[in-house]
Amino acid sequence: MINLIIADDHQKFRSSLADYLSSIPGYRVIAEASNGKQLIEAVEAQKELSPFVIMDVHMPEMDGVATTSYLSKKISDAKIIGMSVSSDFNHVIRMMRAGAKGFIWKSSLSDCITEAIQKIASNEIYTDPCFAGELEQYVKENGDPSQWKKLDFTEQPEQAEIPKETSGLRSFFKKLFK
Repeated sequence: MINLIIADDHQKFRSSLADYLSSIPGYRVIAEASNGKQLIEAVEAQKELSPFVIMDVHMPEMDGVATTSYLSKKISDAKIIGMSVSSDFNHVIRMMRAGAKGFIWKSSLSDCITEAIQKIASNEIYTDPCFAGELEQYVKENGDPSQWKKLDFTEQPEQAEIPKETSGLRSFFKKLFK
C-alpha cells in the first residue's frame, strides 16, 4: 500500500486528486494539507507510515521548495513529487535540489501521476516528459540526484536563472549541481 499525502492550496484540486488516487488499488490518501506547515504536521503525525508526498510549489505560509528541503532533512528516504501549473523550469530545479524525487506539471498530471508514483516508489526519479531528456542526460553524466549539491531553501531561498535556450541547459546543470 502506498500512503499518500497531498498538499495544494486549492481545495477543489486537492480533493479531486485525492479522490482519483484513492480510487486506484494500492493507493491510499492518508492526509491533505493546504500549505507547507500543515503538510509537515501531517507527515510528522504519521509515525508508523512512510508517506509519499505530492505537493504544489506555490503555497501560502511555507512553499513547496522550503517544505521539501525541510522534509528531506528530517526523513532520509522522503518521497516527494513537486507539481505546478507553471511551466517555469526554475521550479523543477529548485524542487529537485531541495530533495524532490520528481516533478509534474499539473496539465500533464492525469497522464503521469501513477507512473511518477511507481517510479519514485522504486527509488527512481521521475521527470515530466516536457523536460525528461535534458534531466535524464544530466543524471547519466553526473549521477543520482542524491549526490547533487543541496541548498537549504528554508534559510536562503535561491532563484536560479534558467537559460532560455535548451542548448544551454546542460552547461547550466553542470554549473548548478557541482
